Amino acid sequence: RVDAEPSTVDLGDERFVLVLDQRDRPLRWVHQKELRHARSLAGIGRPVQDSVTLQSTLRDALEAMVNEGGRAIVTGSRGEYVGTLDLTTVTEVVQRLRASA
Repeated sequence: RVDAEPSTVDLGDERFVLVLDQRDRPLRWVHQKELRHARSLAGIGRPVQDSVTLQSTLRDALEAMVNEGGRAIVTGSRGEYVGTLDLTTVTEVVQRLRASA
């Protein structure tokens, strides 16, 4: 969340963290280098350009992945963060669907 202390953010193996607003809506992508020197999460990072909903099409998701640098942000009915999608996830789902057809 945007009100979190930057020093408490755990990136794990990720290079970027998605900052959410107080209503859990996606705001910005922050790189680990920016995070190291930040005093606040407000205003740092790259604004979110695109997202998809749970009702979006595969085409929508692929376009969002391109716009967001490889990951599509998935939001709920009120714009709240639900998760992210990447090409690996989409490929795995398509392969499972093909195998079960």
